[in-house]
Amino acid sequence: MNPRSIRLTRRGVLLLAGGAIALPLALTSRDAGATIQWCKRDPIISFDGRVASIFVAAPADGVALVSEPVRVFVTVPRGHDDQASAHSNDNAAAHWRKHPLSSGVEVVLLSTDEGFGMGYDVHFKESVHLEHTADGHIEVKVAIYVATANERDDFPVLLEWQPESVGEVTASTEGTANRWVSLRTTI
Repeated sequence: MNPRSIRLTRRGVLLLAGGAIALPLALTSRDAGATIQWCKRDPIISFDGRVASIFVAAPADGVALVSEPVRVFVTVPRGHDDQASAHSNDNAAAHWRKHPLSSGVEVVLLSTDEGFGMGYDVHFKESVHLEHTADGHIEVKVAIYVATANERDDFPVLLEWQPESVGEVTASTEGTANRWVSLRTTI
């Protein structure tokens, strides 16, 4: 018998056959999002001292298609008409945006990254449709708009919310570029 030859038993053949069938099934995901290698970017914002990251993600192989700053609208409970904005790609971005809204919620843009190479266009606003909850939380709505070259509507975008106090994503939603993607959550 050749020392390099392998002797297969009936059990060995069954294991190999089972593995040959199981491997393609294991590599195929039922969730289309699991097959995408996401490139995550995030503005970090403080709400009355409570910090949260807003993760904006796009397929890593398509980030170069992003054609303008990522628009981010952060909405908190309303007091009266008042709005603020911050542009992370202008010279003033080094001075973190601090804005006490009329509702009494102080919203601070703590930091941003390069936002897929285009930066961010961050706006804070208020809404009568959001409130301070009885358990002390603040309702927050986050809406993002990721513009791509050629206005592709098949380019997936992922929006995730991660409060620093929790340390993991507590809310997320998927959409496509060139359309608003939003979620409503609390901090």
